Amino acid sequence: MKQKKVFYGWFVVLACFISSFVLLGLGNSPNGLYVTPITESLGFTRGAYSITHSLRSVTSVILNLSFGFLVGIFGMHKMMSIGMLFAAGAMFLFSIAAQLPLFYVGGILLGAAFSFASTAVISSLINNWFAKHRGTILGLIFAGSGVGGFLFNMLVGNWIADMGWRQSYLISSMIMLCAMVPILLLVRNHPADKGLVAYGLENSKEKTTKTAYWQGSSAKEAFHQPYFYLTVLLIFLIGLITNPVVLSAPAHLTDRGFDVHFAAGISGMVYLSLAFAKLSIGWIYDKWNLHTSMLICIIAYLAAILFLAFAKTEWMAIAYALLLGFSLPLETLIITFLATDLFGLKGYSTIVGIFLATLAAGVACGAPLLNFSYDLTGSYRFMLLCYAAIAVVIFMVFRIAQKASLRYRTQEKTE
Repeated sequence: MKQKKVFYGWFVVLACFISSFVLLGLGNSPNGLYVTPITESLGFTRGAYSITHSLRSVTSVILNLSFGFLVGIFGMHKMMSIGMLFAAGAMFLFSIAAQLPLFYVGGILLGAAFSFASTAVISSLINNWFAKHRGTILGLIFAGSGVGGFLFNMLVGNWIADMGWRQSYLISSMIMLCAMVPILLLVRNHPADKGLVAYGLENSKEKTTKTAYWQGSSAKEAFHQPYFYLTVLLIFLIGLITNPVVLSAPAHLTDRGFDVHFAAGISGMVYLSLAFAKLSIGWIYDKWNLHTSMLICIIAYLAAILFLAFAKTEWMAIAYALLLGFSLPLETLIITFLATDLFGLKGYSTIVGIFLATLAAGVACGAPLLNFSYDLTGSYRFMLLCYAAIAVVIFMVFRIAQKASLRYRTQEKTE
């Protein structure tokens, strides 16, 4: 009896997991640990230093807006490889920087890396390779950033304490280069490149995910739908209130009297919780729907912010970490689900690129807003509570957009 071969798409999943584990787990998650040592050793204000992260976000905005165009030029395989090279270069620049301009250049390179090798390209690859269980598979892949965040937060915290922040960045640069190898070897753009059809369509008349699922709107058609702009608004607000909190939380905890190593451990715990959350939210999306997934994330965010803002004991800090982890799928899984559920697959590459650009724009505004509020008031608490109120607005806007999308879909079926 002939042994059945392993579906090649699982090797693509492995490469995507490595990209998520290293690029997001190491390139993004521990950034908050560097704020205090860099600003204190080089004499920067936190607001001025945070512009590094804003430039990263602005770069992501520009490149994500061109995502469909870039895929057409390079293909997803080359884009992921180039992205990891950019990330390694950014880490190296950070390791030698003594003035803000070089940090800013590194931020630009890191923004390009995220655009080329993270959420947009990974979700597009999975849409090409899998027609079944896409939510769970994306949850598994993006759980890599949570596992990586947990491990690398502990490692980076120790590297900074033992060797200094420069050496920590240099080690990170070498890890990025190593992670580029499996991406080069394993990633393929389409099942047809290996003579295959998408997983789940083996016995179907449909041979690609583009013909098997709701096509929805092209990008041009989506631009004429008012709920498209409501979706853009809620995604901007997600960016405003999520990633900036992750970056600032270690500094907030140390300001409130917690030990630096404990704060690093709490950051790691956020990403361990996030790994489980992404698997759970992906499964919940496949099993139930986007509404349930979104509601869980928003409730978790509200509770996490309250624990962080008023953290006085270790158990409050731990509760913050566990709950915030369950809110952070808003930045990855939920964005891709919004694109497919509200607008379909026809214009996915362009629409998800716009959504991720919008998310990055929110981060670009949120990081300095949070840090300049600290410079003015000496505390993050007031702005954290404002962010909690914004989370409620996000869910309200989502419900309006979702109902409008359902009306559009019903109207499309009757025509």
